[in-house]
Amino acid sequence: MSTLIPKMSKLFIIVGLLVAVCQGDESNGATTRGIDYWCSRDGYQPFPTDPHKYFQCEWIPGTGWYIHMRQCPQQTTWVQSHKKCELSIDSQCAKDGYVAHPTDPHEFYLCEKTAQGWSLHLMHCPQQTTWVQSRKLCELTPQPTTQSPIDYWCSRDGYMSDPTDSHKYFQCEYIPGQGWYLHLQKCPQQTTWVQSHKLCELTPQPTTQSPIDIQCSRDGYVPNPDDPHEFFQCEWIPGTGWYLHLQKCPQQTTWVQSHRKCEGQ
Repeated sequence: MSTLIPKMSKLFIIVGLLVAVCQGDESNGATTRGIDYWCSRDGYQPFPTDPHKYFQCEWIPGTGWYIHMRQCPQQTTWVQSHKKCELSIDSQCAKDGYVAHPTDPHEFYLCEKTAQGWSLHLMHCPQQTTWVQSRKLCELTPQPTTQSPIDYWCSRDGYMSDPTDSHKYFQCEYIPGQGWYLHLQKCPQQTTWVQSHKLCELTPQPTTQSPIDIQCSRDGYVPNPDDPHEFFQCEWIPGTGWYLHLQKCPQQTTWVQSHRKCEGQ
């Protein structure tokens, strides 16, 4: 809410809203109190009938002062001497030194004792943390204790390994109102599911004398024996061996090992 105060109607607004402030204090025949005085000095004025509201002043050249009525946040009141909304925090600051933010769990106030009373400094918790007043710390937001392993794996990865068969895995689908639906998928022959990569990949051979070792070290690629439209790209992992990444050729092409590329049929 804002109230425009033209010069001609200023007296009526003063009388109607701010009688206590704007009665005028005559000094040497001149009025030293009123809207002009407190707006130019403070820029703010308390609302006379509600401690949770205040007026903010704006000067419009050629018109006069424009007064915006503001509302303090919940559980706070306007303090004219500090020109800000503050919590009633004497007991809490003296006990904890901190005050939880009344509406935002990711923020809190740090208390500082001044000659005028407690002054609150707004502080922000790091990302993915919330303020815990009982511990006076920002802590990671706890995960719901009712979250099942399926909920956890599906929401994080979108896939779940089959606990009974390393050549199979589950692909997750969320159905509103029902939950996660798991589609059982089977890896191609000679491959196993690798949850950390979310891929079916050939298991590295145990010795450097295997065909995979020879072909990877020579060509860098291995054809998929079960699908001519697919091939494996080799990656050497020190201390482990060759790691094969399954790749797919574009449509209407097949893998040509001698050329080491996908070519049209």
